[in-house]
Amino acid sequence: MKLISTLGTSPGGLVESLVNLRRGTYASLGVNQPVKIDEIYVVRTRGEEVERAFRILRALLLCCVKESPPLRDVPLDLNDVDSPEDYAKFRGAVLKLVSPGDYVDVTGGRKVMSVAAAVVARERGAHVLTTLISTKEYARVTEEARKLNENSLDLSAGCSKDTSLCSLLSPQAVTVLLH
Repeated sequence: MKLISTLGTSPGGLVESLVNLRRGTYASLGVNQPVKIDEIYVVRTRGEEVERAFRILRALLLCCVKESPPLRDVPLDLNDVDSPEDYAKFRGAVLKLVSPGDYVDVTGGRKVMSVAAAVVARERGAHVLTTLISTKEYARVTEEARKLNENSLDLSAGCSKDTSLCSLLSPQAVTVLLH
């Protein structure tokens, strides 16, 4: 199964979604079972803040998650999704990735990106999920990400000994399977 996600300026949620799916510790109306995720696809726009968020996400997966599946980057030639043409381009990119039974995480990205991903998931018979954290916890994680040393994101020599990176993961995060 694939986990497909949108990404904006904050990497929040995707890693917690992955961990909760794999453990079977997500909220749903059905029976929760651990989910095997083979690949992660991140569909994103461009821009300095989005690039930094992607670097943080990659570092979190490599340094803070045991046996993380491969991360596939799907950068689009868009600064934002703010027109019908941009929406169509973004939706088309997601449409190429989603297959029946996949998991589409609508936690990250702009609202219109999440809506596009959710609509595609429903059309393709995929699951839709999101991960929630409190406003206070979101503020904490955002501030920690802002202060994060850029050396922590340079993975050329492996994971940094700087433990602040993994503090970006919220133990209070709740993943909800919406469909």
